[in-house]
Amino acid sequence: MERQEMEGKQRRKALLVTHVSGFVPQFEMNNVHILQKMGYEVHYASNFHTPSYGTDNHRLDGTGIICHQIDFVRSPFDKRNFQVYRQMVELMRRENFSLVHCHTPMGGVMARLAAHATGTGPVIYTAHGFHFFKGASWKNWLFYYPMEKFLSRYTDQQICINREDYELAKRKFHARYVDYVPGVGIEEDNFFKMGEKERQKKRESLGVPPGRVVLLTSGEMIPRKNQEVLFRMLAKLKDSEKESVLSLERNETADEQEDAGTGRRVERCSYERLHLLLCGHGELKEYLQDLAAQLGIADHISFLGYREDMAEIFGASDIFLFPSFQEDCRVRCWRRWRADCRWFVRRSGAIRT
Repeated sequence: MERQEMEGKQRRKALLVTHVSGFVPQFEMNNVHILQKMGYEVHYASNFHTPSYGTDNHRLDGTGIICHQIDFVRSPFDKRNFQVYRQMVELMRRENFSLVHCHTPMGGVMARLAAHATGTGPVIYTAHGFHFFKGASWKNWLFYYPMEKFLSRYTDQQICINREDYELAKRKFHARYVDYVPGVGIEEDNFFKMGEKERQKKRESLGVPPGRVVLLTSGEMIPRKNQEVLFRMLAKLKDSEKESVLSLERNETADEQEDAGTGRRVERCSYERLHLLLCGHGELKEYLQDLAAQLGIADHISFLGYREDMAEIFGASDIFLFPSFQEDCRVRCWRRWRADCRWFVRRSGAIRT
């Protein structure tokens, strides 16, 4: 009898859904391990032709996750979404899942519509920052708010990772349960303050010229991440030929002072002493490379692509810049704090909370 019950548990299937691949190995492996220990067979539906974290899907090898190619597209207005919907419905009917956990906007839309059509559930949806928030454009509110409110009727559990989204979902939406989880967290041991020799060695390996103040930004190269503003900032500094002070606190009468928190020397910086590290990849990579060349700042920017040594890069940097229009940036800020790196963020959306 116990053996039959165990076999029944092993046959249960859980489906994770994201519209771009790489999300699960980047953020969800703890959840995968929990589900597998509970006896679930874990499946992953995504567009594996568009990896978001890394250039391929090698991190899924050996995980026991069963992958299903779904031709997700980013835009909700793309007519190919009808095909995506059919693919999701066929998958759910074929596999008879006992649980669905969806992430990312279009992953959440298609998974919930298909789950409702096939009677699949329960359905968990984690919102990594709604596109509508205080200060967002009226277009975002006009389209995304009604869509999320409607789909909340097909949601058993809504998970929000910032307070603003949580309060709104709890007050206005219709999910059976609404929960607040403050981000995905970090592995503290992986982020640390580097010694000066280690910092210099890492900078050399990244091609940073000696004596530079290292600026760092990371994220997918898409319009929402707003990396272009950093390029134009550097160009403006270059063209103005004026010194800019990039420190939280400085002595107005001195060119150099010691930071009370870190013990490092904080200096007044001109354009010539700045170097920007850009980690990540995406659809705007070629555009940003061309823009850097046009603005004459290419020799002050390093395009590093997707990196698996981010902890060391954090430690080798002086200042982290996060100009995203709309984001929940807790993880990035926690990482920079652990690595003893100053950070500046654009005040918008979930960043406020």
